[in-house]
Formats: sequence, C-alpha cells, structure tokens
Amino acid sequence: MEMQVVSVSEVEFKDSKSGESRLMYKVYFIDDSGNVGYLYSVEQHVSGDVVTLIPAVNKEGRLTLKIKRTV
Repeated sequence: MEMQVVSVSEVEFKDSKSGESRLMYKVYFIDDSGNVGYLYSVEQHVSGDVVTLIPAVNKEGRLTLKIKRTV
C-alpha cells in the first residue's frame, strides 16, 4: 500500500546500558478516515514523499506495518 508522508520528526533513542544513541525518524501518515498515525524509520523522509507500507510481525508477534526500504 502506498501512503503519502505528511510530517517527519527526528527522534534520538539512547541505549540505557551502553549510552549509545541512534537517530530515527518518526514518519506521520493520515488514513482514509482522517486519523493520524506514525511509523519509525531509519531512513529519512520528507513531507510529500510517497512510501510503500508492507505487513510485518513485531517482537510481540503482532501484525503491524513497516516502511519498505529503498535500495
């Protein structure tokens, strides 16, 4: 499924044990009913980008979506 990015914010995650930080991007989308949701991405996106969302299974075994990485 293709979705248009409406907003992006940078988020820095810090490992509490090692102190290492990792930069990720919180990518926001609007669904067909007008609700706003987000996914995290390691790739930078900008408002107006169109990305492909694909099904994925998270660590808890629940079905979710993820942004298909570009090569």
